[in-house]
Amino acid sequence: MCFSQNKNIIIQNNVNNKVYLVRDKKSTLYTKLSDFSEFDVVYDKNDVTNGRNTKWIKVEKYQNKYVLYIPCDSQYERKFIIENFHLKIKMGEIEKYKHLKHGNLGQNGFYGEYEMDTVSKNKFSLKTKVINQEPLVYQVEFSFNNNTFKENYIKIDNIRDFDIIYNQCRNNKVDEFKF
Repeated sequence: MCFSQNKNIIIQNNVNNKVYLVRDKKSTLYTKLSDFSEFDVVYDKNDVTNGRNTKWIKVEKYQNKYVLYIPCDSQYERKFIIENFHLKIKMGEIEKYKHLKHGNLGQNGFYGEYEMDTVSKNKFSLKTKVINQEPLVYQVEFSFNNNTFKENYIKIDNIRDFDIIYNQCRNNKVDEFKF
């Protein structure tokens, strides 16, 4: 991946990988992060009510600031998209869920309930709430089969408000950067 190193800071450099803090808002890495083409999305871009038709990407906290992360292994890449009638989540592989219902949780969030588009019909839900106003960051609570976990996400529209931590691999099997 090509990017300007003069606006970036090396935060880890070893035999296996080099980790950069990318501050260049014109970096091509933002294009890589905002690419949702593998999701095979078809929706009405004008309908963004109740969180529908929005693209989301995970953020991490580094030195008291929220940052985007490009992992060495795409298995650790986290993003999701809410379409009119589906939720698609990438946590390694892309999984697709059919929309069942949704609603607002005040002005700072929404919830949605979904069902897996397979024979198993497993249920899945998510709730969002704003946890940081400037820049805008949401905590997303995922619930599936009595398991619940929370991660922080942003809507893709605000991607350039955040720096990137980029884990540039030198070898195949390396550890991901620890936040």
